Amino acid sequence: MAQESFRNWQAKSLEQKQSASRLMLGLSAGALAFSTALISDITEYIGSLQSFLFHFHGIVQTASIACGVLFSLNRVRDFDLTAQIARKREINPQDESLKSMRQKVRAWGRITRRLYLAQVITFVIGVVLFLWFVLLRHDVALYSG
Repeated sequence: MAQESFRNWQAKSLEQKQSASRLMLGLSAGALAFSTALISDITEYIGSLQSFLFHFHGIVQTASIACGVLFSLNRVRDFDLTAQIARKREINPQDESLKSMRQKVRAWGRITRRLYLAQVITFVIGVVLFLWFVLLRHDVALYSG
């Protein structure tokens, strides 16, 4: 009973992480598109700090998107191998290949957790840089009286 409860909560945890990852993917792409739109009609130099923030934000948000995509692809790979393990275990619980397959799933699970953490960290850094860039870009409209 306890093992089944753990599996249910583990599955729920993975679903929540996948939902959060999809949300971060969408927000990162939106922030990139918005910041690009902000400078697309500018013909003069925007300043070195704004230029730095724009470029660094773009790099960090792109890294966040890449981590999110790799997280999703790794989850699919992990899920496929886990399904193969379940099928083999039903046919022959003593199958010799199960041990190596389980080790591979554990390794992929570690990679998945690291990719998710990397996505979260790069997303948060990217959001801070994006907000800083937008506030600097519109400082006259926001703070001048």
